[in-house]
Amino acid sequence: MARPAVLVVVALTAVLVVAGCGGGTGSGATGIAPGALADLPRLDGSRELPEAGDTVGRGFVREAATPLDVLRFYRFELPRTGWEQIGTVDAVGAGALRGRWWRGDLLLEVSAGYPPTTDTEVATEGPAVEYSLVLRPVDAP
Repeated sequence: MARPAVLVVVALTAVLVVAGCGGGTGSGATGIAPGALADLPRLDGSRELPEAGDTVGRGFVREAATPLDVLRFYRFELPRTGWEQIGTVDAVGAGALRGRWWRGDLLLEVSAGYPPTTDTEVATEGPAVEYSLVLRPVDAP
């Protein structure tokens, strides 16, 4: 399955976070408790991308949604569980959006975009959207 450029960037960020957080506090090398991602809300109808997950990040696909739908969902749902938005939602490429939230000593990044139409083109619309959730310690680079 082809992946949008935004998920590739998020996956690389997750690798760098894991590599750079060996001395963190808490469980595991990242300082993030196992199961922390499982506690985050999911947009109804989302399917997890099995090859896109690890202890600090997960990828999902949702039919009949847009990147804006995904970010609106998290802007509404995350404050209900104590997450505070940092700044505004940013455009991070053609048809892709990213938002950030923090709670306690964790930072959550939500990125959403459309899968590429070909190996060299990024779609700006489509029947499905892919999105990712990435957690990292607040003090991580």
